[in-house]
Amino acid sequence: MLGELLANACEHGRLPIHVELRATGRRWQLSVRDAGSGFVHRALPFDPAAYRGRGLQIVERLGCAIYVSSGAYPNIEVTLPFGD
Repeated sequence: MLGELLANACEHGRLPIHVELRATGRRWQLSVRDAGSGFVHRALPFDPAAYRGRGLQIVERLGCAIYVSSGAYPNIEVTLPFGD
């Protein structure tokens, strides 16, 4: 999960990239933020053969809930699917 999020930030965002992992109750939250201009998270049909555009879909398919803030300095927060 972290590898996909970092790859997205490196390819589409700008440095610096900030990573934070924190406990929230009985869950873990992973946050990846970069200095890019932001993007709109759209649900697209999953295509396992696609070379691009699969990063967030892969993270979602691993069972994570994803929140993407809009605007400059995009932040992706992922609720990890373990901890209960």
